[in-house]
Amino acid sequence: MRFAYNDRFDPSEFNIKFDYIISHSILSHAAYWQLPLFIENVSRSIKKGTKILASLHFTEGNIYGDRGYSGTELDFKEWIYPYVSYFRKETIENVAKQYGYKLTINDFVPAMLITRAHPAANHSWVILEKQ
Repeated sequence: MRFAYNDRFDPSEFNIKFDYIISHSILSHAAYWQLPLFIENVSRSIKKGTKILASLHFTEGNIYGDRGYSGTELDFKEWIYPYVSYFRKETIENVAKQYGYKLTINDFVPAMLITRAHPAANHSWVILEKQ
């Protein structure tokens, strides 16, 4: 396993096309403008059919203890670690569509595994598949 440490979410330094990408607890701290930046830069290093499994927090909350947020992602203007940011499902759907991804919201398996090991990590999970 290798990691790229940069603030552009740019994996191009590896000079490969990925079959899958796992992004745990990255978008859950991201500013509203970093979501499309993440998708755009990761898109350069993947091929058709690549799947991105990503955790984040929805304003709508989830069944694992995330109560959600009454505002929108526009309230989060900068990276906010160790706090968390939130996105509306509608926003994730629109960005996925804009960049040519099929979106699946899959809270069950990843959330169950992560939450069992770390109960405070009540993220929601999405799968983005490049079309």
